[in-house]
Amino acid sequence: MTLLALSLATPTPANVGSEALEVFNRIALPEYITGELISRYVRRAIRLGIWRRLKPESRALLLVARRFTVLRSPTVTSVVRGVLLEIEVQTLRGRALLYGVLVALRDPLLRLAGVLGDVAKLLVLGISYLNNPPMFRFYG
Repeated sequence: MTLLALSLATPTPANVGSEALEVFNRIALPEYITGELISRYVRRAIRLGIWRRLKPESRALLLVARRFTVLRSPTVTSVVRGVLLEIEVQTLRGRALLYGVLVALRDPLLRLAGVLGDVAKLLVLGISYLNNPPMFRFYG
């Protein structure tokens, strides 16, 4: 996926990928998963054409889970959160946010500046990374 492509293009420490996904998970989704949130993600996935690329099991899980007001089971919540993150990564905002997190984690000056706490700055970093030609994308 996009994380793998970025990690193959430039040498990174081994833990950057897992740390980036952890930070992205914290930023992209709220703490509590509700049926209304799942319904919004289902509508977004259908509108953007992501719905047909999801696995049938994931689609069925989202259709059933959106009927609940709040998901309380930690296991079901983690599975639904994974599917929602899969939808989010396939959107432009999600991809830019993920690349912004990766760039911020690789640059020690950006870490010191506290960019990881600011979603707007991460989006700017990700969009600027995606808009650069591939030969200028090397950070490090």
